[in-house]
Amino acid sequence: MDLQVESSANIRVIQGYDAVSVSIGSTLCSTSFLLSPSFAPQAWPVASFGLFSTEQLLALFDLSWEVLIIGTGSTQQFPGPELLEVLATEGRGVEFMNSRSACTSYNLLAIDQRSVLGAIILPL
Repeated sequence: MDLQVESSANIRVIQGYDAVSVSIGSTLCSTSFLLSPSFAPQAWPVASFGLFSTEQLLALFDLSWEVLIIGTGSTQQFPGPELLEVLATEGRGVEFMNSRSACTSYNLLAIDQRSVLGAIILPL
């Protein structure tokens, strides 16, 4: 079976990361950010998952995506009752995972040409 290398030339993918930053093309993100294949990384004012509010979650629902991946920082965190209520009301699925896993999952979905939004909390 022949294997072909996937080309991500026209898709914004995460090229590398360490504990405190993420590299996306020529951009180095050292604070939490939003990323989609359709737009460049944007600063996201969430310093830790404990500070992630329902208002910030609702703002993510205003963006265009089929899959939302929220990187919760260095450890996987799960949404509390207030966030779960918003998720149930909106009726859309959101994946919560540690930020390293979120970076990998984002890349897989972006290269597969899925409409994905990564909301990544740093540090990893």
